[in-house]
Amino acid sequence: RLLREARAAAPGFPGDRPVLLVRAERISPLLEISLEPRGLYKLWFPRNRDPYGLVDGSALFDWVLDLPEGVVTELPPDPVPKGSPPPRILLHEAGGFRWLPEGGAGEPDPVRVWRRRGVPVKLMEVQGFPRERPAG
Repeated sequence: RLLREARAAAPGFPGDRPVLLVRAERISPLLEISLEPRGLYKLWFPRNRDPYGLVDGSALFDWVLDLPEGVVTELPPDPVPKGSPPPRILLHEAGGFRWLPEGGAGEPDPVRVWRRRGVPVKLMEVQGFPRERPAG
């Protein structure tokens, strides 16, 4: 389900500016997963800033985008890097991702705006360099 959601949002992922991932849902299947009696014991690691608390958002989009000349990496969340264009804002809500319109209110520090609202955020961007691809 999460891969499907990320694939739907992937075409809007910019290569020229950071992305502010905003976790606007509070759904977590981790307790249900940990109580599943089949198979091996399950260890789970809540990721409060990531979709459904399941998987690192930058790793998720790195996997989905599979860029030949770059990777999606997490940036330090405070502040947005100097000289960077303002980030695109990507909300994760129950059932999917949604890009907010660009421009917004012109807030110079959207990270702080969303944090003041009590919402977990993560700043990430595409960083370019050739990937090593396995032969075959």
